[in-house]
Amino acid sequence: MLSIKTGHPVNGVDISADGRLILLGGRDKQMQLWDVETQAAVRAFPFSNPVQAVALSPNGELAAGSKIYRGGFIPVWQVQNGTDAPLYQIDDTHHIDLVSCLAFSTDGRFLISGGHEPEVCVWEANSSNLRHKWEGYTPPSAVTFSPNGRYAAAGYGGSGNGRIIIWMLKTGKEKSDINTGKRGGVRCLAFAPDSKHFAAGCRDLTLRFWRMGRKTPLIQTTLGRAPRALVFSGDGSQMFVGLANGMIAVHNVVDGTAVSEWKAHYTTVTSLAISANGTRLISGSEDGTAKVWQVK
Repeated sequence: MLSIKTGHPVNGVDISADGRLILLGGRDKQMQLWDVETQAAVRAFPFSNPVQAVALSPNGELAAGSKIYRGGFIPVWQVQNGTDAPLYQIDDTHHIDLVSCLAFSTDGRFLISGGHEPEVCVWEANSSNLRHKWEGYTPPSAVTFSPNGRYAAAGYGGSGNGRIIIWMLKTGKEKSDINTGKRGGVRCLAFAPDSKHFAAGCRDLTLRFWRMGRKTPLIQTTLGRAPRALVFSGDGSQMFVGLANGMIAVHNVVDGTAVSEWKAHYTTVTSLAISANGTRLISGSEDGTAKVWQVK
């Protein structure tokens, strides 16, 4: 296990598809790129304010981030370019306020963003051109792509009524709109590897698991603490949930039963990411550390 101590809360983590590179960012006003094999820092990307969200393209070539405080700028760096200047920066024309969530598509062609306005944007990763912009009714609390590249999704209701909207990435048309309830505001959201199922961790301390096309969850189980981050195992048989008490809980997708859990951090797990083959899991925490776990 690799443990990186930053001395400041870690707000976001991501990992390359092969599990070799990890990206983290937090209140130390920088994103850090690490090589898991050598256990050494590769480079840092400077910010003028604490970092809120990070995203690493699956091939490890592009790194994107957003900062805390107003101003929805999203700088994107070319990892192999050693300069501090980003390759390009998405301006605040579409995100006026803080950008709180980011993710690259599995093929690396698109970047999705959501923030403190009721809008979700999809950008062409190599050019920063806006591909889609969807208006919601509240600010999104989570955004993601399906592994097959066909869908984009957002979870809403971090502090109120819950909702999950799924769009078809090619056309931009809405595919599904799911109401998760008055107390079921979505905190975290993830697709399963088969892209036919997805799950959400909600403010009412539930973990819910759906099949695409159905509005009623196949599984709804109660967690002991608030869920803050969520990913699926490489084979889709399990869900890893980062909790507010520093634990990572593992639940199966058959009936939602807790398989195991461990004390990963001293305090809240803020973010999780997993390699494409499901062998490496990375966690970030308010305790100022990011850790890499062998999970297979």
